[in-house]
Amino acid sequence: MAPANCDSRWTFELLPYTWQRRFQRFLLSLLLYLVATSLLALDGASAATPPSPVPQSPPAPTLTNPLLLRSPLPQPMIAASVLSIYIQGKLQYRTTKPIGSWLLTSINGSRSSYTLPNQPVDVLSGQEISPGSSVSLTCFRPNASTTMCSNITNARIIQAAMPTQTTNITLRVLVMVISLSKSSECRSRGGANVAQVQDAFLQGPNNYVNFFRNCSNGMMVFDRNNLKVVSTVIPCSTNITVDCNVDKIAENAEFQLLAAGIEIGSYSHSVYVLPDGLATACGWLGLGGIPGTKTWFLPDTLGIFSKGVVMQEILHNFGLYHGWKDGVEYNDNSTAMGNGHSCPSAPELWRLGWATPLVQLNSTSFPMATYKNFTLPATYLGPRGVMIKIQPDWLGELYKTNMYLALRVKMAGDKDLIEQFNGKLNIHEVNKSMDNRFLIDVDPKISFIAALDPGSSVSYFRYKLHLLVGAFDSKTSTIIVTLCRFVTGLNECTADALPMPPSSWSPPPPPNPPSPMPPSPQSPPPSPPNPPSPMPPSPQSPPPSPPNPPSPMPPSPQSPAPSPPNPPSPMPPSPQSPPPSPPNPPSPMPPSPQSPPPSPPNPPSPMPPSPQSPPPSPPNPPSPMPPSPQSPPPSPPNPPSPMPPSPQSPPPSPPNPPSPMPPSPQSPPPSPPNPPSPMPPSPQSPPPSPPNPPSPMPPSPQSPPPSPPNPPSLMPPSPQSPPPSPPNPPSPMPPSPQSPPPSPPNPPSPMPPSPQSPPPSPPNPPSPMPPSPQSPPPSPPNPPSPMPPSPPSPPFKPKPLTLLPSLTPTCPGYQQLPNNLRPEVVNLDACIGVIVQSGLDVAQAGASPTPPTTSAVRAWLDAEGGNSKGGGLPVQLNFTGNCLMYQDASTGAIAFDGNTCFGYSSQDLPSSWNNSAEAAFTAVWIGSFTLNTSKPQMLMTLSRTKNDYYKELYWESTLLFPYDPELGFGFNIQSSNMPAAPTDMWTLEAIVRPSGAASVSYYRYNKQRPYLQSWIFSGQPSKIFPDSFTIGADILDNGKFLNGKVSVILIYNRALSRSELVQLSSFYANRFSWSKPTCPGYQQLPNNLRPEVVNLDACIGVIVQSGLDVAQAGASPTPPTTSAVRAWLDAEGGNSKGGSLPVQLNFTGNCLMYQDASTGAIAFDGNTCFGYSSQDLPSSWNNSAEAAFTAVWIGSFTLNTSKPQMLMTLSRTKNDYYKELYWESTLLFPYDPELGFGFNIQSSNMPAAPTDMWTLEAIVRPSGAASVSYYRYNKQRPYLQSWIFSGQPSKIFPDSFTIGADILDNGKFLNGKVSVILIYNRALSRSELVQLSSFYANRFSWSKPST
Repeated sequence: MAPANCDSRWTFELLPYTWQRRFQRFLLSLLLYLVATSLLALDGASAATPPSPVPQSPPAPTLTNPLLLRSPLPQPMIAASVLSIYIQGKLQYRTTKPIGSWLLTSINGSRSSYTLPNQPVDVLSGQEISPGSSVSLTCFRPNASTTMCSNITNARIIQAAMPTQTTNITLRVLVMVISLSKSSECRSRGGANVAQVQDAFLQGPNNYVNFFRNCSNGMMVFDRNNLKVVSTVIPCSTNITVDCNVDKIAENAEFQLLAAGIEIGSYSHSVYVLPDGLATACGWLGLGGIPGTKTWFLPDTLGIFSKGVVMQEILHNFGLYHGWKDGVEYNDNSTAMGNGHSCPSAPELWRLGWATPLVQLNSTSFPMATYKNFTLPATYLGPRGVMIKIQPDWLGELYKTNMYLALRVKMAGDKDLIEQFNGKLNIHEVNKSMDNRFLIDVDPKISFIAALDPGSSVSYFRYKLHLLVGAFDSKTSTIIVTLCRFVTGLNECTADALPMPPSSWSPPPPPNPPSPMPPSPQSPPPSPPNPPSPMPPSPQSPPPSPPNPPSPMPPSPQSPAPSPPNPPSPMPPSPQSPPPSPPNPPSPMPPSPQSPPPSPPNPPSPMPPSPQSPPPSPPNPPSPMPPSPQSPPPSPPNPPSPMPPSPQSPPPSPPNPPSPMPPSPQSPPPSPPNPPSPMPPSPQSPPPSPPNPPSPMPPSPQSPPPSPPNPPSLMPPSPQSPPPSPPNPPSPMPPSPQSPPPSPPNPPSPMPPSPQSPPPSPPNPPSPMPPSPQSPPPSPPNPPSPMPPSPPSPPFKPKPLTLLPSLTPTCPGYQQLPNNLRPEVVNLDACIGVIVQSGLDVAQAGASPTPPTTSAVRAWLDAEGGNSKGGGLPVQLNFTGNCLMYQDASTGAIAFDGNTCFGYSSQDLPSSWNNSAEAAFTAVWIGSFTLNTSKPQMLMTLSRTKNDYYKELYWESTLLFPYDPELGFGFNIQSSNMPAAPTDMWTLEAIVRPSGAASVSYYRYNKQRPYLQSWIFSGQPSKIFPDSFTIGADILDNGKFLNGKVSVILIYNRALSRSELVQLSSFYANRFSWSKPTCPGYQQLPNNLRPEVVNLDACIGVIVQSGLDVAQAGASPTPPTTSAVRAWLDAEGGNSKGGSLPVQLNFTGNCLMYQDASTGAIAFDGNTCFGYSSQDLPSSWNNSAEAAFTAVWIGSFTLNTSKPQMLMTLSRTKNDYYKELYWESTLLFPYDPELGFGFNIQSSNMPAAPTDMWTLEAIVRPSGAASVSYYRYNKQRPYLQSWIFSGQPSKIFPDSFTIGADILDNGKFLNGKVSVILIYNRALSRSELVQLSSFYANRFSWSKPST
């Protein structure tokens, strides 16, 4: 046997020995070197650049030349045997281990990419180029067949990286499950199960669609209807099995799907699930580009079936890097961006725009040596106010990093949070230079520092910061955080200002099912709750009372000497002495004192309740979010009420009678402080308890010992005596209390009840009048939420009034709605159907009558009278409380007092209502708010009772959603999503959900603006049941009373179009003193001319930023610093187009709304203004190469059109022009890199469009694409001008629809106005274009065209 290291030899071999073979290889290499040198000398070895539709100039510096920070870098010497190629594309970073890799993608507009040896450095500035930038460079390759650059030189930035949109985005995802077929290179391999992959995205409790929705607070969602999972088989090759070439995998998979007729370009993101057996070759579980649209995963539980890995790779596409800990990448287990399976960490949420800080602290907002207290909600309760961001600029030159504090709790998207982070204050830090600006160049190294338990006290001398962690409230998912910054040491922070260590805590149990608002959990042992009350009783006397609620200003330290505190003010209050006594509540009516046992709680007020004396009670949760976890054994919480009552403190003593004047002090111990105010009180002496967080409507916690409460009721209950009496019979008001044991929990509601502390003392019942005293024996409380419980009392079924056979209008100008606008379900109009109680006067316009003790308005009948609706009786609302009839010269309305008045129906909606989960509906409310709408006020509810919220619709001034326990939220619209409705002004508010429930649109019309405002939100199916129709109050929470008037309520079983809503606004314009909508003569296009793809009309869908004036005809307002025009919505409103959302253009730059007597338009400034869509065109667009289409543009040019000005583009981005449509004033073409130009129309082929004149410009490509026609119509000529050009097939993809600028070249800005844009998926005939010109002739002052 020959030695293992010897070569076999033959006697006639010329070079038999191994050293001779090495010499032979050297000679061959030398020969190749000489040949390559000769070739390079002949042709420069420079490869040609792929063709581009627009002639490209040689590489040039960026538009804004960067400052030369150092001399240009010397370019490396390249061996002559290496081939060079000039390329340009988009720079991408991939997060491969152990070091990342750099690529240049979309090479010269194609889908190919080149791997780079390192991050490119700009040859002009000497700075590393950020991922996402458009770059040109010279790549040196070892051979002509490879796409790997062994070296690069002459890198230049063509366009700097732009921020990636991460909010209000809908992902259209194509998932390709790949397997390998046998080839000459390797054997076949299977892949993942397609059904299981689809279920991972769409089904089950951990599905990725819900995971992204929860973590992003609805700001990044998957389009369920357009999420496609397909299998594909590609040939096996060593490129795949040995090299793990993911770009080759993607290229082969896309080729197979294109051959199968699947259009890859119609999806925003591509996911590739690799074949089996590639873990070793690839060396990773998942891979994503920064930025990018593609991700790759292994086909197992560590790859595509791991929700943390899937989120991490997809978020790489949006610019997020890995999480760090102790200098080690991936080591942050608290986030999916590390090794976790939970939502991103606080700095990552902020970077994505998915959550905002409760406060940002720096040297300006954070005074020295002053403790500041904050009640911090958990991150899952976002998006607002769920982290503390610290920018320690007081460190001077040592300021290097920002610090983030956040409470993490195992709920919602964080339900798989690792226990070591649960219920603790998580601390991260991040590079400040990157964190303080939006665009980051490289990894900011977001690093986990610590997870602090409640009760921790830590000094971070590197930040000169002292941090104390207070009580964690597992019921409301909040924690108390106290901070002080110092110069040299802790002695600067006054010791007696520190809070005491919090009480012990236990992490929350697994979450309850989602609910509109997080109910507070329960604490042992069960005890009765405080009932809500419009007129709260005064507080009780000592022992020590809780501090006043926290506020923006830090509290001052306390001094040991007892003395009554000063009232809270913008400055810290004077110190209080131990033991402090409870504050006096503000109240218009004093309650009668009660004999001991304990006295009633403090009254509700707009401020959050103060905490209790020991043990400390947790703060109330923010809303609206999923329910907080509960900790056994449960005790029922307080039922929510219109305003949060203050907590009680033991032992009981008679309260001070509240009054409008400051109350007189009580007997010692020290007198109570003044009532709470928007400024924070100073902390109280030990034992202190944490303050409750600000919350719109939480009730207060209770204090020991337990005793029976009075039931929640709008009227005062009669006194009880021991033993407890049986409950009162059901009535329109909440029932009286029942005898023990405790009753089942209340269902969740938009406003969570506040937590209880064991054991609570009995409260006074809510009542406008002083409550009667209670007796000691406990009676069962109202049940806690969030699970729908069995009701504690018989269902709420008031006796209906008898319907009148006919109704007589009371408003002189009343008219019945036209047939096309008559609603199928509810038609309530206060001009015709209001029944007023005999003997009570009607409130006339301008009068302010004293509200009667009983309702003037008794009922509101449907304007259809006795006519049947779908086989059921028309709706009848019965009223209770102080409701008055209001009339003026033009309209009638019901006036709601904001305290007691509401209307309810004891019957279901007519059977014309469709309660299926995907059913269309429209609800219209016309009224006016007297009280600012930032305070929650109920417009209407459906299927929301005093006992449950099963399949409900909840619509109040700050929050709107349907909730189905089986399907979740249908949508969730919060006051932060759009401007608040105005006060003291008639306003039309409308919700429109189209069939399929994939979206919902919200509309508003009032005299502030002469157009229909609208907002569109994503949605999902959710059933809404037809029972318990209520207006003016939330009967579940016994609060959120409307303070205002209601005149009209309409409910349809279909989705009204935008034009129908404009028509509705016009119909009511005279009655409510509105201007007629913009473009009074606006009409909907006739059916044969309505476009299938895009219908943008500036008369109906332009959204203008609040507070910016509309530019009138002839005026030349100074352009604002931000856009006056913010968006342009499709005139079809929420109606579905081909199963997807209608187009919405978002605007940037100085874009103004223009109006004259007949039309509306958007004015483009020629310098900064353009509109773009972040979504694809609807799926009704056909992007096949031979598909027909028509595009119509109506506008006017201010600047001569010989200068290029962009009308519109499709699939032309700031990085590529793959399968694009390019339409500007001097040039028009579609370009497909695979098929070439579809046509090429230049300004020399036809006359230029006129200036300062409304003109219609249209392109028509017939099926087959063998030709294209161009049409023009304006007042210069009374006929339709046309030109015809030859053409050939060319695909046009539906992404990146843009008007007014060329975002690839950052130029060709339109100087003019645009009024109408229409896109059809068919070729309009000449006669249809003549008809279209005639339709718009009056509006644009054209002569009617001749045929």
